Order: sequence, then C-alpha cells, then structure tokens
Amino acid sequence: MAFFKCFKKGTVTILEDESDNRDEGTTLLVGAPLLASEVSEVDNSLHIPSWSQEVFCQLSSFKKSKSTDRDLYSTVLYSALPTAGESTFTEYYWEWLEDVVSRSTQVFKSTGLYNAVFASLFSYDQHSPVIRAFCEYWCPATNTLHTSQGEMSISLWDLHEIGGLPITGRFYEEVIPTTESLNRKDHKGVSYIPHIWRYLFLAYHKILQDSKGKSGVRMTAWIKYWY
Repeated sequence: MAFFKCFKKGTVTILEDESDNRDEGTTLLVGAPLLASEVSEVDNSLHIPSWSQEVFCQLSSFKKSKSTDRDLYSTVLYSALPTAGESTFTEYYWEWLEDVVSRSTQVFKSTGLYNAVFASLFSYDQHSPVIRAFCEYWCPATNTLHTSQGEMSISLWDLHEIGGLPITGRFYEEVIPTTESLNRKDHKGVSYIPHIWRYLFLAYHKILQDSKGKSGVRMTAWIKYWY
C-alpha cells in the first residue's frame, strides 16, 4: 500500500508506511493541469467556428539558465538525439507489452492507440542513409528540418499517418495530482482513486529507490520490475 503526504507546499511524497518520514519516500512536484478548464473539447463537426485557441499559463518550476543561448543550443544539439547503433533491443519488452495489450485491448482501441502499440511488437529494417539525412537536417532548437527547400516541420497529420496516433479528442496531459486529490474519499470512506493506482505509485517509488541516485525511472527499469 502506498501513502501520500505533503511535507512541503507544491509537492507530494510517496511513502511505503504512513509513519515514514520524507527522506524515506519519493517526492514529486505537483503540477496543475495546463488545460484544466480553459480549452473545450473539439467535436467531430465539419463546421468548427474556430480552429485554434490561445491559452496562457505560468510554467511551474521554471528557472532561468545561467548558460548563454549558444551553450544552451549546443547542449540541446548533442543530447536531444541519442543513438544506439544499428539496432536496439529492450530486454523483456515484447513479453511485457504482449501481457499489457492482452489485458487492455479494448482500452487501447477506444483511445486509438492500439495500432501504434501493436506495431512495436515487430522488428523493422533500418535505412541508415535516411536516418543520417534526417539527423543532419534536424534542428532540435526549433524541432524543424532545415532543407535546401526551406524550413519544414512534421505535421499532426504526418504523425497520424506514420505512427497511427490519434490527433482528435481531448488533449492528453500528464500531471502529478495534489495530496488532497490522492487521499480524497467519498462519504463511505472509500478512496476515489483505484487500488491499482496506489500499487503503481508504490512500484515507481521502489524502482526509484533501487536506481541509486538516478533522477527518474527508465522504461527498461519499469519492465524489469514486472518481469
């Protein structure tokens, strides 16, 4: 069982035991949803009055860097596109994903993610010249391709056609809820969040504790925890 406490404003700490102190837990920064109520969901109508909305918000935990723009660009340039050779293999990935897909097929299909997830169960030939050309033209500072024909970008439709990812519906956003939200209960004393959520929070805490100083949980560590 995982317990949630707030030892410092703007954070939530995951604890294995309710009596544990802050140093024994995993502390995460709480982030307010970027699109809590400002943006309405776009329906499937062919007569949408407005195709865009402007939303202004303050970024949390934003600190001005002391580095110059040139230093910042160099850091992004050399760290944003890591390579791992001609082929990569994540141990136990296929076994883990087959288990997840078999248990949550309808969920993946209802969210439009099934095809993209299912495609990762196979191996594909790598065309090195194409990847090399992409890396040469790619500018991580602007997330665009600088070609002889001018600056180009990857559109949402491209992502939909290539990756099979949905581009309509509600905006997806990952946030860390507050301690009050995580500990909220109904009039019968039953927690609003499912029991499995607490178990996943506890799994994240245990993996991070075993990571020995790493700042986050990598996908490989998450898979190895279950297999």
